[in-house]
Amino acid sequence: MSSFKKLEKENYKYFIVQFDDGFELVPRKWIMSETRECYWPLCSTLKEYDRAVQSMDDPKDDWKKCHIEKILGGAKTFLRGKEKLKRAGDNSSLTTDIDEKKSRHSRALKRQFSPATSSASDGEDEDENITIPPLPKIPAIINRPSMPQGGSSANVAATPTDQSHETKTILRAIAGVKYTLATMQANQEEIKERIEKMEQRFLNNENEQILGDGEDENVSSLLPIKCDEDFNAVDDNLSNVLFKRKLVTELKKIGGSEMKNVVYNVLPKIFTNEVAEKYSWFGAKGKRALACSNFSGLIKDVVRCHFKDATDTNIEIPIKKWLSKAKERLQRDARKNMSSDENNN
Repeated sequence: MSSFKKLEKENYKYFIVQFDDGFELVPRKWIMSETRECYWPLCSTLKEYDRAVQSMDDPKDDWKKCHIEKILGGAKTFLRGKEKLKRAGDNSSLTTDIDEKKSRHSRALKRQFSPATSSASDGEDEDENITIPPLPKIPAIINRPSMPQGGSSANVAATPTDQSHETKTILRAIAGVKYTLATMQANQEEIKERIEKMEQRFLNNENEQILGDGEDENVSSLLPIKCDEDFNAVDDNLSNVLFKRKLVTELKKIGGSEMKNVVYNVLPKIFTNEVAEKYSWFGAKGKRALACSNFSGLIKDVVRCHFKDATDTNIEIPIKKWLSKAKERLQRDARKNMSSDENNN
């Protein structure tokens, strides 16, 4: 996949991928360039899919693998990727930042005198798709005014001097067109850079706004999750990078001597047994799927603060076991409470 090999040299976090049934924005980590395949998450709504893309969730064992027809472009931010995805759907063609930076000059030269009916090549940016009608050929015969009496003909063959003058005139016109196009491209490039900066500032402001005025507030006070309403509220906030980072910072302080100990120590700080009983990892036995929530990425990030080489599978095994034992823990706690009440009486 030559297009991806070219794109993967750039620092893109997202790619616009063409499948056999349409286009979609996916994170870099979902793409397997060797097999021309892409992981596809188990999401029931577009909102869930966009959330998984924006947070760049790690691929799961149960995700589908879809064949990639073509990689159309890349983007460094989620918003920029969504913009390019929309253009891909409208025009079935878009460019990447590497084309804009390294090849825009050569493309402009090729387009200056291409016929108006020719279409833009695969590497051209739809924003710069400019076609100019072809210039007329240099005439072999130059029409001159009628000669005075005794003249032999109104049409006289062009002399080398005449042809040289016509050539210089055309070259001057070409130079003017080149200068105009270069000026337009420079202005367009500057506008694009400004838009990208505005997008980044907007994204940063949006992240800070989610945290609100209580940015210094201890986010661990939101835990453990005690009800479905709290679960949904924190899960939505975990889409915010700054919020998630603060929560990881708090939870990584718990630690553990082994990877499974970290999991067993962290999970009770996040969920009460009453909430944990409603979930399994993949949603088996009519329960809800914790793997489809943002909490799955939170737990893995915390574990990797202590064991950076831990795989998803190794982390998921103790999570599944802890969730499956939630009912037993509830029953054990109930017996303890009953025994304590009897002793007090």
